[in-house]
Amino acid sequence: MEMNDKPNLTRDDVIELICQRESNLSNMNFEGSDLSFLDLHSLLLVGSNLSETYSYNINLRRAHLNWVNLSRANLTKGDLSEANLSEADLSGAILEFANLKGANLSSANLEFANLKGASLNGANLRKANLEFAVLEFVNLDMDYVEEILLEEAEKTKDKMWRANLRFANLKGANLRNANLQGANLVGAKLLGADLRGANLAETNLSYVNFRGANLEGANLEGAFLINADLKLANLDFSNLSKVNLCKANLSGASLKGALLYSAIGL
Repeated sequence: MEMNDKPNLTRDDVIELICQRESNLSNMNFEGSDLSFLDLHSLLLVGSNLSETYSYNINLRRAHLNWVNLSRANLTKGDLSEANLSEADLSGAILEFANLKGANLSSANLEFANLKGASLNGANLRKANLEFAVLEFVNLDMDYVEEILLEEAEKTKDKMWRANLRFANLKGANLRNANLQGANLVGAKLLGADLRGANLAETNLSYVNFRGANLEGANLEGAFLINADLKLANLDFSNLSKVNLCKANLSGASLKGALLYSAIGL
């Protein structure tokens, strides 16, 4: 039986399963159901369809959500901390102010997702697709990683490696010490973002809006900043060696102590 042919589980059905202490809800169809405020922490939901569910304030902490379909689901203020969302479909999902601390979002599809105000401290976004996602005021402070128990500590070194953030809205985001090396950020909005100590080496930052952003101590070695807007940005003590700044706007930017070896376009 195909997923679409399976009967939708109602809210009452889900509550009954919880009461029966059912821990495996994999490959089930919850499409469009009201799952708000339900406690589904640590449950197996692998491959299940939760698309278009109303999951406001849902508890999915440490839940197994690999390959789950959460497209267009409303997960506002949901707790998905330390959940496994590897290869999950979260396209168009609403995750405003959601808790995704320590979540595994590797290879997840977050295209057009709304993550405004969400906490992504220590989240694994390796190869995740965040194209056109809204990440205003999101918190991705990598200092928090030390407080999270991870099975493989080495993963903390490449959290954003190869993440697709093309045209993502990261206005005011906290990306302090985040590793964004090699990520695709073409056309992203990073107005007023905190990127102190961030690793942006060899990253494509063409047409990115960095107006008023704090990049103090950031590593941008070999980055492409063609047509980037760095007006009023703080680049003090940053590594700008070998960067391409052709047609970039640096008016009012602070470059105190910045390393500019072999920089192009200055």
